Amino acid sequence: MKKFGIRFIFKCCLFFGLLEIAGCKDFSLMSFKNRNELLASVGKQELYLDDVKGIFREGMTSEDSLAILQAYVNQWVKTSIKIAEAENYFEEEQDDIERLIKAYRNSLITYKYDQVLTSGVDTLVTMAQITAYYNENKEQFRLVGPIVKARVLAYNEGYRQEKQLKELLRSTKEEDYFDLQDIVKKSSFKLNEFTDKWYYFKDVLQYIPFTDKNFDNFLKKNSFYEISDNDNKYMMAIFVYRNTGDYIPVEMVTHTIRTAIVNKRRTDYIKQVEDSIYMQALEDGRIKVQIDTVLNKTKEEN
Repeated sequence: MKKFGIRFIFKCCLFFGLLEIAGCKDFSLMSFKNRNELLASVGKQELYLDDVKGIFREGMTSEDSLAILQAYVNQWVKTSIKIAEAENYFEEEQDDIERLIKAYRNSLITYKYDQVLTSGVDTLVTMAQITAYYNENKEQFRLVGPIVKARVLAYNEGYRQEKQLKELLRSTKEEDYFDLQDIVKKSSFKLNEFTDKWYYFKDVLQYIPFTDKNFDNFLKKNSFYEISDNDNKYMMAIFVYRNTGDYIPVEMVTHTIRTAIVNKRRTDYIKQVEDSIYMQALEDGRIKVQIDTVLNKTKEEN
């Protein structure tokens, strides 16, 4: 009953207080002379009018302003009460929580400081540097699945020039590719091109019915595949492939390597700054390390 009574009185005070505020002809934060007006409190936590100035927009009606303010205050009260309850619940663990807060704060502030320190680090990485990194760390770049460069064509059953279509699909000549595109466009066929870069074979197979689960073995034995379903016929021409466990082509990991090189530069620069700060602090006498004294004292006591 006590909690209910306090909550009821608070809501009444808040409601009538907001009604009085809303009575102003032009309700906005800028219309208040006293921005230190107390809106709500929970224990020692207090919310003042000046704390909520960011929630108002110029030109808002008094009704909209009141609704936004009331919603904000209600949420603030609920959150503050929950925080108070949580602090009470974990009262015996306050020391652990404070250590976590301190660790998080230290981590956050050093992270932000590192960002500032490394903002000027050179991010330009040449292809020669990428290739050198790739060759030095080649064993890290192994395929977890086969990759291909291929084409997949879906066309209508009974197409009379099927043999020509197959030849054009498998051809690497530029003029044949233009002829293939012309047929595809005129006949409303569907051509999916996977020759501009390397693709994982599993991604290519989304465009053609396929049941063989041993991708690596299939690719070793086949450079062409065709199949039919109820509506269409499909052809797949495979031009080049690399199987699981082979080296990943450098062009597939260029972005990854570039990021790794830049990150290494940042890490090295941060370490350089840390060492410089440490040495300067030693010279200034700001560092006192007494671990040897403690260890010797412990040995003597034992």
